[in-house]
Amino acid sequence: MKEINLVNSKLKTQVDDDDYEWLNEYKWYLVLEKATGKEFVGRHVQGGIVLMHEEIMLGLIPIRSTEKIEIVIVH
Repeated sequence: MKEINLVNSKLKTQVDDDDYEWLNEYKWYLVLEKATGKEFVGRHVQGGIVLMHEEIMLGLIPIRSTEKIEIVIVH
């Protein structure tokens, strides 16, 4: 397991060694789903935010509207 720093937080996320190289090419953020208050790791793309776990598990890039998910700053 390797760690990736989150841009807007002191937190880090752990990823599998096999996924580290390609995931570390992006800037990852702690994001908050407004409706549920759940926190996820995501990155900006044109038109919204992609969540890391979906990109890894599904092998595709579902784009979330920034109306439903926001970038939060956690100290």
